[in-house]
Amino acid sequence: MRAVIVAAVLCIVVVAFQRWGATPPPASDEPASAGTPTLPGAGRDPVHGGVDGPHTAGVTGSVHAREDGRPIRGAVVCAVATDERLPTRQREVPRCTHTDAHGAFRIDGLPPGAHRIVASAPTFLPAARPPSDDAPALVLAPDAVLEDVDLALDGGGVEVRGVVEDAAGGPIEGAWVSVRGGFGPSVTVTSDAQGEFVAWVPPGSGSASATADGYASGRDNGLVPGHRFVVRLLPASV
Repeated sequence: MRAVIVAAVLCIVVVAFQRWGATPPPASDEPASAGTPTLPGAGRDPVHGGVDGPHTAGVTGSVHAREDGRPIRGAVVCAVATDERLPTRQREVPRCTHTDAHGAFRIDGLPPGAHRIVASAPTFLPAARPPSDDAPALVLAPDAVLEDVDLALDGGGVEVRGVVEDAAGGPIEGAWVSVRGGFGPSVTVTSDAQGEFVAWVPPGSGSASATADGYASGRDNGLVPGHRFVVRLLPASV
């Protein structure tokens, strides 16, 4: 009889041990340690879109003559990125368009962040929003369009002409040229198939700086009107 009782007790102990060993430990209320992987998207910078790439922004507005309020057709409007967190290339190369018959414009595909909107047209002085580097920048939000960015142009602009050349004197087509006059914002234009460019800026001491793919940037200075800018670009170092 004693042997039977001992055997029964041993069976109970074995079964209890097996059940206890198969039971998972209770969930801990402690926070995850620093080494725990985070979920995709955690810590994403909302301005630049994080690892998924930037969510683009847009801007709309109009350009008119300050004197009589008439819309200016064919004005060049450029969105210049000024956010220091953006890559240098995005800050060097603006995105531009022309105004329609009603003086209206729309620019899409912009990187979110701080921008300056510059407008220029023949016979007019260029204008910008914000008007100076000291004024608060226009901040474009991701997946949104900033509306009603209106610019009024004053008369008095002078024509500036120039050419972008390589070291051998050959024309460089499609170079981005930033032209500045005696005061006010710089105007961005592109060179044509002959390397030529035209801009309208305030009279005075001016400059023209150019950049192009595969070349280091170049610059020329002179008084405007009267000076024909010649900007020579050397091949970029590898």
